[in-house]
Amino acid sequence: MNAAGPSPPQRHPGVQNTSGGSYSHQSSNEPQSSYPPGFVHPQNQRPMPAAGRSPSQRHAGVQNTSGGSHSQGTGRAMVTRKRKALVIGTNYSRHPNPRSRLRHCVEDANRMADFLCADLRFAPHDVRLMTDDVENPRDLPTKDNIRGAMRALVSGAQAGDSFFLYFSGHGVQIKDTNGDESDGLDECICAMDYLGNDPYPTGNTPGLIVDDDMHDILVRPLPQHCRLIAMFDSCHSGTALDLPYIYDSNGKVKPITHPNKLWLLRLKASRAHVVSLGASRDNQKAIETHLGGALRRAFMECVRAYGDTLTYIGLLQSVRRYMINQGFQQRPQLSTSHEIDTNILFIT
Repeated sequence: MNAAGPSPPQRHPGVQNTSGGSYSHQSSNEPQSSYPPGFVHPQNQRPMPAAGRSPSQRHAGVQNTSGGSHSQGTGRAMVTRKRKALVIGTNYSRHPNPRSRLRHCVEDANRMADFLCADLRFAPHDVRLMTDDVENPRDLPTKDNIRGAMRALVSGAQAGDSFFLYFSGHGVQIKDTNGDESDGLDECICAMDYLGNDPYPTGNTPGLIVDDDMHDILVRPLPQHCRLIAMFDSCHSGTALDLPYIYDSNGKVKPITHPNKLWLLRLKASRAHVVSLGASRDNQKAIETHLGGALRRAFMECVRAYGDTLTYIGLLQSVRRYMINQGFQQRPQLSTSHEIDTNILFIT
C-alpha cells in the first residue's frame, strides 16, 4: 500500500488488546455519508437502514484471542453454524525506515472490526483484532502471529461455518518457485516484522507471508459448504489468496492462462465457497488515502448502499467505480475457489 495524506492514525478510546481478552467500545469520527464522493447508488437496489449501522458503535466484549470461543451466528441470507473474523492492520510503526511506515492501516482495522459487528452482525467475541500499536506481543501482527491467527480462524471448520479475513498493510511480489503463477510472481502480504532489506526475498524471508502459504492455511482445510470471504487492502493483492477463478468487470470468469490448467485447478480449486477481494490487480499498487484504505472505504459504503440485495457483481462493479471516480489507478479484483454465478447474493 502506498501512503497518501498527512493525517496520522488515531487509536479510538476504550480499545483493549490483551492476549486472552477483548477490545471494547470505540467511537469513530469518520464521515458517515450515505455514499462516498463519486459513488453512484444503483437505481434498482434499496439502501440499508441508517439506524444502528454506524461503525462508531463498537460492541463491547469483542474477543481478541488466538484460540477463542465462538458462538453460533446468523448470516445475512442463510443460517450459519459459526461465524468468525480475523482483522489485521499494521502501520509498520516500529520499522527502522520511516518511509516504509503507513498512517492509517491500524485505523482501517479498527473501523472494519466496528463494521463487522454493527453492520454485518458478527458477534463481538467472534472478531479477533491484530494491530501493531499494542504492547502485548501475542497481539502484534508479526509473521508468526498472523499465521497462527489464520490457523485458529479456520480450525475445526465444518459445513455451514463462515469466516471473514481483512488485511490492511503493505503487499509485494516475489519470484514464484513452484510454477503455479502465470506471470512467474507470487503475491505476499507484509507482516510488521518485514524489513524489506533482502534483495532476493523468498517465502522464508522474515515478515513475508506468501499467497501459497495463505492458501494452504486458510483454503485447503475448509470443507464443502463452508464459506470464507477475504479482503486484502494492499498492493499486488489481486490473487493474494491464490484462487484460480478471476472475474472481469462484467462478472465473467477470465480464461485461465496457465499452461497446465488442469494441474493448477487440482492444486488451487476448493469445494468450499472462498472469495477474495483484492484492492488492486497483481501488477498494481494500492492507495492509502488520508481517510484510510480505499478498498475498505469502498466496501463499507457499498454494503451500506446495497443492503441485503448486494450481489458479487454489484460489489465488484461498485468498488471499481469508486476507484475510478476517485481518480485512483488501482482496480479491485475478485477471485474464487470455484466458478460462481456473480449474480448471487454476497453473504458473510
